[in-house]
Amino acid sequence: MESDALIVAGCSNWGAYGVAAMLAYLLEKPELFHSAVEEEFMLRQMAIAGANDAFTGESQPSVDNIHLQAHLGLNHIMHEIIENALSD
Repeated sequence: MESDALIVAGCSNWGAYGVAAMLAYLLEKPELFHSAVEEEFMLRQMAIAGANDAFTGESQPSVDNIHLQAHLGLNHIMHEIIENALSD
């Protein structure tokens, strides 16, 4: 199977964030990129539903043994990048 583009990221979720952030930027709609509040809600709900972190095997609001706060911090940074790029 061939691919048209390769997205490289230290965490698969972060690669998806990059795609979503770029779409928000290109469409000039920063609200399309999910908020940190939504990110926290999704990760907590997944843990409550029994989803396991792939590295730890535990049901916790983390991805690839990267804790929730790191994901929320990256979300904030990406929102800043989108907003700054659109304000130029």
